[in-house]
Amino acid sequence: DMGIGRNKLFKLLREKRVLMNNNLPYQKYIDRGFFRVVKQYVRWIDRHNLKTEISDAGIDFLKKVL
Repeated sequence: DMGIGRNKLFKLLREKRVLMNNNLPYQKYIDRGFFRVVKQYVRWIDRHNLKTEISDAGIDFLKKVL
């Protein structure tokens, strides 16, 4: 626990240009293996959403960035 809420974390990562305005990571961070974006089906709204997953290397990267 880093003592920061989700909304503040996302705002900081957007300000540091790790995340785009839609909260998806920039491609260069995906290419470095920090994140993975997967399509997931949400049954109750009958559509697909994009979900960002973070790797162990991504966690280490975020600790350095923050």
